[in-house]
Amino acid sequence: MSWFRNKKGFTLLELIVSITASSVIIGGFLIAFSSVEKSARAIDMESRNIARGNNVRMMIHKLLAGASSVRFETVTSGGENYNVLYYYRWEKDTTGVEKLVEYGYFFTDQPLSGEAGYEMALNAATGVYDRLPTNLYFNRVTGDNLTPVAAPDFNYLDANRFAVMEGVTNFYAKVQFHDTIEGASDLSERFQNFTIDYQITSETDSGVTLSDGSDTERRQTIFKGNSFAMGRVTEG
Repeated sequence: MSWFRNKKGFTLLELIVSITASSVIIGGFLIAFSSVEKSARAIDMESRNIARGNNVRMMIHKLLAGASSVRFETVTSGGENYNVLYYYRWEKDTTGVEKLVEYGYFFTDQPLSGEAGYEMALNAATGVYDRLPTNLYFNRVTGDNLTPVAAPDFNYLDANRFAVMEGVTNFYAKVQFHDTIEGASDLSERFQNFTIDYQITSETDSGVTLSDGSDTERRQTIFKGNSFAMGRVTEG
């Protein structure tokens, strides 16, 4: 029995072998391309997370630089625990009276359904959908003569809050008071120095599936920073 030959001189068997080889090559290329695409996506997500971390560091440094008072503490409000780094800034008005003109809070909280970073994940062990890691939020209040608000009394669900970093699993800061610069008879003309060391742990979804196929791999990035504050001594 002879194989039929097409007009170009290829037998049917040769065509089958050629198609099979092409399928193997194309399949291997698609697998390799998919792997490269996943790696590129993971690298892109990590790069964006690092950029966000650097922006947060600059933001903290800028806002705390002129603070009169800086504190970090874990507070309980409304049945929830918050890690809070907050500052107050006083300035003299035209009559020389010291007034509170700004205060702000960096704090961790779980995102609401309409906010950035909100996502639900199925807990395979319990069958319940859980909310994933918290965000690092910031809220700033400005005015001509504000009333200081203690951290436990601050409204953490204020509509003006915004997420400066998503997926923050841990936020910690250490505030150290160093000294008061002397040389002025008026207490409010003296300055006090603070250093603030802080650490932010962020978790992102890499998009890479785990070996058992149960979930995708999550990667942690730790951001450390240091800020210096020199503010006027006040009675507030």
